[in-house]
Amino acid sequence: MMSSDNASLLVSALQLSEEMLRAAENDQWDDVISKEQERRALIEQAFNQKNNNSVALPDMIDCIKKILQLDRGLIDRGSVVKKEASDNIIALQKNVQVSNAYRSNAY
Repeated sequence: MMSSDNASLLVSALQLSEEMLRAAENDQWDDVISKEQERRALIEQAFNQKNNNSVALPDMIDCIKKILQLDRGLIDRGSVVKKEASDNIIALQKNVQVSNAYRSNAY
């Protein structure tokens, strides 16, 4: 079983991961970034604890696996948003080209 210090740190990191995914689903990317920084500090602290021991490792691994699974959801959501932004930029560029062509032919 995981030590209580490590458990609370990793459970907090897992909760932040869940909050990050919810924020990403709501396009609140500033929240995702701030929560990620907080989460990173918790994970680093959990692995820098002097009381890490082999008994705690299976629970720590399980928690990290859950965090990684949530991260995959974040990456997927980020890819969708990136594609949408790219498509919007391409459409805007085409509109500018059409507008410029219209202006050059209007006179």
